[in-house]
Amino acid sequence: MSGANPFSFAEAQSPFLNLYCEPREFLEEPDRTAFEPIAFFGPLAPDLHDGPRGEMFSRSRRGLKIYASFGTVIWRYYEAEALAALRVVSCTFTERDADVVISLGRRKIDAAARAALERPNVQVVD
Repeated sequence: MSGANPFSFAEAQSPFLNLYCEPREFLEEPDRTAFEPIAFFGPLAPDLHDGPRGEMFSRSRRGLKIYASFGTVIWRYYEAEALAALRVVSCTFTERDADVVISLGRRKIDAAARAALERPNVQVVD
């Protein structure tokens, strides 16, 4: 792709169909017309939606609910930075009326790194 740049997604539009790799809710209605015709799909593979479902947050609490997760690429190249960012999330909400779920997206981390993320109101899930 000659002349590729950070704005290529907007410059290389198709007159037939443009794919937006996030759910419909992530693109405001006024911005959608610039990408028409457009189709939306979420960041998870469709077959993952059919897996077992469970509640991420306790029903007993009524406070703020925070879900923090990264994609897969960050763990390959920037694991230290990802863990540092998740520690900030964990520490920031530890003394607030909030339930926090940090998802590792199946990334295996050592026990010490996992323990550094866990707090009484912070749950770390695989």
